[in-house]
Amino acid sequence: MRNRSIEGTGLGLNITVSLLKLLGSELKVNSVYGIGSDFYFVLRQKIVDNTPVGKLDLSARCEEVKAYKVSFVAPEARILVVDDNEINRKVFTNLLKKTQIQIDEAESGYEALEKTSKKLYDIVFMDHMMPEMDGIETFHALRENKENLCHKTPVIALTANAVAGAREYYLGEGFDNFLSKPIDTEKLEKLIFEFLDKKLIQEAIEEKAAETAAADENDSVELPAIDGIDWNYARMNLKDDALVVDTAVMFRTKLKADIMELDSYFENIDSEDGCDAYRVKVHSMKSSAALIGIIQLAGMAMELEKAARNKDTDTIKAMHVVFANRWNSYYEMLSEITKNNSGLKPASEHMDEIQEIFTQIHYGAENMDVDVLDEMSKLLDEYSFEKPLSDKIEMVKMWILGFELDKLSDCSL
Repeated sequence: MRNRSIEGTGLGLNITVSLLKLLGSELKVNSVYGIGSDFYFVLRQKIVDNTPVGKLDLSARCEEVKAYKVSFVAPEARILVVDDNEINRKVFTNLLKKTQIQIDEAESGYEALEKTSKKLYDIVFMDHMMPEMDGIETFHALRENKENLCHKTPVIALTANAVAGAREYYLGEGFDNFLSKPIDTEKLEKLIFEFLDKKLIQEAIEEKAAETAAADENDSVELPAIDGIDWNYARMNLKDDALVVDTAVMFRTKLKADIMELDSYFENIDSEDGCDAYRVKVHSMKSSAALIGIIQLAGMAMELEKAARNKDTDTIKAMHVVFANRWNSYYEMLSEITKNNSGLKPASEHMDEIQEIFTQIHYGAENMDVDVLDEMSKLLDEYSFEKPLSDKIEMVKMWILGFELDKLSDCSL
């Protein structure tokens, strides 16, 4: 067969045909053997506004993002970002790095309530879709507890589902404002400027900003061509290539643990709890993929999220394995960028440190100490591992995530 080396799922065409049918159109094709095929369709839409929408120019948009300078600094300001997705939290922190704002992170609603009960924050950014206690439930719990130090603190909702009416929805729930993801740095800074006490804000020194910009331009990194990744799209979400690389490295580090967690929810997809857990997790994975420009993967995750929301388990069962295989394929495809730009410590040069981490893992498992196990998992993320050790490390991290104490007690290098 001439095309046996060209692999694909065919899922894209099926989704396209379904979408076109909903819009009253159909997919047509002209094909000439040995030359190629043209796929096309016609959509008839009403004109609701005669204002020109302009020309979409990704390259110009990327230049605009790269040219952006920090508008203020606020070293005394304190912000809490609440999001179950570690990549989103780290990106949020990096986007505000030059503002010098003090930023704390919380990975769940419960942790957010604990931290806000102990420290007064100037602003709280709250992700909507989180497991167990979502952002809206957390927000209401925060407002209702008059003993909480932050019960009057401005809270801004974060959402990856910025559909029409989202602003009204979140304001109706009581949030002070909302911000869509992926986060636009300029919009983020404007929101912070709006809600921060002006006594905390200092004007950014132009000379310092110019020096920083020049340093950034000289700090070049390599972004290799990788199937399915649009680096220009990633640059629209992230400020510079260094942050794009850091985010891609973090994506790869968490990749296998993410899909293994999703697999565990897929096993219980026919139960309501399993379906809800699947929806929240695949929503988080959608956000991670979109951040680094893996648009097709983010699109598949969006379809799975929609199916889970509608309890359409047949669609999930048909798509899950295809999605999982495609997701896993990026572990190898991103290995080159990880190797060249990760800044991680080579495991082969730090085996004594890693052995000590495993000693602590054994201690955490034997004493059922969640905090120790979580900390050791994060420490393992600081090293780069070669196969087959990399596969074992990913498995250990998954055992930590699943709190599988018997396996952790016996694990070794």
